Amino acid sequence: MSGKDLFTFLGLLLAIFICLVIIKYAPNTSFGNQTIAVGIIRSAGLSTTEKKQLNLSTINYQITDFNNSKAKIMGFYLNSTDKNLSNLVGKCVRASGTIPENWKAASLDKSYNRSVMDVTTLTELKTSDCTPYAKSSTPNTSEQVTYSGTLIHINRPAPDIFYDYAIKSTKGFSVNSQKTTQLDVVPSSNAIWIVLEKNIGKTVAVTGTVKTGYSESSYILIDSVK
Repeated sequence: MSGKDLFTFLGLLLAIFICLVIIKYAPNTSFGNQTIAVGIIRSAGLSTTEKKQLNLSTINYQITDFNNSKAKIMGFYLNSTDKNLSNLVGKCVRASGTIPENWKAASLDKSYNRSVMDVTTLTELKTSDCTPYAKSSTPNTSEQVTYSGTLIHINRPAPDIFYDYAIKSTKGFSVNSQKTTQLDVVPSSNAIWIVLEKNIGKTVAVTGTVKTGYSESSYILIDSVK
């Protein structure tokens, strides 16, 4: 290899390395007409009325929970024919595609600061490539509770509401004097998220604190899963 060819080769390697770093640490990135987003696949969370208003009647999933919490766009509704998309819910994924023309300059006020992506490729990544849950530096001194049930994925009540997991039991749960057969649970850290994803469909015991969230509903902020 001549000196010129070696220089060209090293320059190409450097460009690839820079691109990978940009994608990892600024996961909402555009290269020409292609947009690349690294995040977690979640349910879209749009109501039937909202889907009609936004002309997104066929959209059921989004990519969100980006590593960069200060990103202007908080997610992309995924327009995809990939039949494997439902199997990627809760996974760390790199989505590549294009933004439809009518969404490039659209106001995102009514779409929960989310745009739309016509998906070209979806690639599952390592869990370490995503950080959807920032662990609080404040020690948890609240009273701990433990509930057992079958762990499932659930549909978000709205695109920006982080209710993605629940445990269910025919015996029911009693939380804050209310009885329910399905209890929303939210991981307190990335480590807990990883454990949850490994136990979807299984019976687990979750320990954490009771919190009040969306529409005055109760959920468990999980510190332990067994």
